[in-house]
Amino acid sequence: MSTSATSNTASVIASGVFTAGGVDHMGSKVDTLVFANGSFKVAHSKGTGRPKINPKTCLLTLTFRGTVALSGGTGAYKGISGKGTYRFNELAILAKAGGKCTMNKPPVAFQLLIKASATVTTFKRGTQSASKAVGQIPANYQEGSGTIVGGTAATKATKAALTSYAGGTVDRVVRLSNGEYEVHNIGVNWPHHIFVSSSFKVVGAN
Repeated sequence: MSTSATSNTASVIASGVFTAGGVDHMGSKVDTLVFANGSFKVAHSKGTGRPKINPKTCLLTLTFRGTVALSGGTGAYKGISGKGTYRFNELAILAKAGGKCTMNKPPVAFQLLIKASATVTTFKRGTQSASKAVGQIPANYQEGSGTIVGGTAATKATKAALTSYAGGTVDRVVRLSNGEYEVHNIGVNWPHHIFVSSSFKVVGAN
């Protein structure tokens, strides 16, 4: 589900054989769904359907259907495979140019919802890694504390974290009360929290 017409990521909720929330990294032919304990790929067909545009209100309605195939599991989803179908629903209010609706500009409002179902034919639930910590963990650290940051600081902290612990996906960077950064790392069994000093050196992880 997404409310951004320009972002290539969206939130995803899976339920059935397993229940988890994560991030969908969208691609033209293959999406990668990343969860806290692993990830897998979803290949999707182009689908069939045609957009409808109301020339007075500039409301765009687009619905189409296609097929999906699951593969490339990591972590808890290693060995996953399966096939199914999807339904793509997009609503948008288009911008205007010269008094007419246009798709050459970002829409005024946007909503995308994709629902997919598949029969999972191969899936062995992975075991969770034992919790461990290395290096220096900030005293009295609690998950969820601190202030989310962006810009140059977030970029530098992310680069430092992924240089030391490659393979994951960073979904947020938080500045802690002691001036250090907590880089939240998903898509891997460990570590989920990488701690970076104010000089952007990795000091610990758990």
